This record gives sequence, C-alpha cells and structure tokens, in this order.
Amino acid sequence: MAKDLMAQFRGGRQEPRDTQPQFQPQPQPRSQAQPQPQAGLERYEAFETKDRPSLSLELRPLGKNRHFPAYRYMGDMELAEDNSWLILYFLPLMMVTVRGRNLNEGVMGLAGNRTTLIRQFDPEKHAVPGEKEALVESIEILPAKGLQQGREEEMPQQQPGRRIGETIREQELA
Repeated sequence: MAKDLMAQFRGGRQEPRDTQPQFQPQPQPRSQAQPQPQAGLERYEAFETKDRPSLSLELRPLGKNRHFPAYRYMGDMELAEDNSWLILYFLPLMMVTVRGRNLNEGVMGLAGNRTTLIRQFDPEKHAVPGEKEALVESIEILPAKGLQQGREEEMPQQQPGRRIGETIREQELA
C-alpha cells in the first residue's frame, strides 16, 4: 500500500483507500425533452450568443441582405410586455424592428453585447420550434432620420413625444 499523505491530519491513523467514499455521478433527469427537428430540416435558433462581448450584431432577415451594425452604435432597446416585438436603435444609422414570440430570450444577450446573430425563421429550412422557444417572424430595418428622406412617416412612434432616432439627451435639450 502506498504511503497515505493525509494520515498526518487524521492523527496518524491510516484508512484503506477502498473504504473512502467514491463520487458516483447520478444521471440528471431532463426537465423538458428537446423537440426533435423534422426530417430534413435544421433546428431553429432565433438568437446566437457567446460568452464574451461582441463588436457587432448580425441581422439575418429572409430574402434580404444581411446587416452587421456595431454595438457601439446601439443607443436603446425596447421590448413589448408580451415579448412579441423588439426595437433596437442603432443611432444615427438605423432602427431595427424584430417581431415574433418569446423575444425576451435574446434581450439579456443584446444588453450585454453577447448576441452575435438574430435569425429570421425560414419554414423551408428550419423545423418549427416549441411554443416556449423564441421565434423571429420578421426583421425590419429602417434607416434613421436624415439618411433617407420621406421614410420618417413610415417609422412607428413607440413612445409618445419621442421621435424614432432621437436620444433621450436630445429630447431633454429640446
């Protein structure tokens, strides 16, 4: 038997190694079964996040060009109480409206600059996610005030007395 290095702390008595308790990992029951994707379709994830802050966010709407706005331009974010829409303000560049369900899943990642991708659901490519999972139905990207004339009236007003693209500081100065 090899020398017991811990014997000095037990008052000099040695214990055989086979009587020491061994850690036996117990299988953890799954609280919810993961839905299996439909045959030939990929599993859908509305948001992709990573552990470290990202420099930019990839917006991937269906049938349109991808956008990669930098997080340093993100001024504010609004989430509906029912988690059905999310508005991101990238000042002075654009306003992004994301519509879907359970969008609160991605908000903490966006607030911490850890979300790297917002993906719109493609029914031809992705399996339909469960009812409690996030689903992005549409991503609408509108240029901010001053970049494209004539589009201001199309931009929704979410807060009374506040124009889209206007920061809180600009509103206080007015």
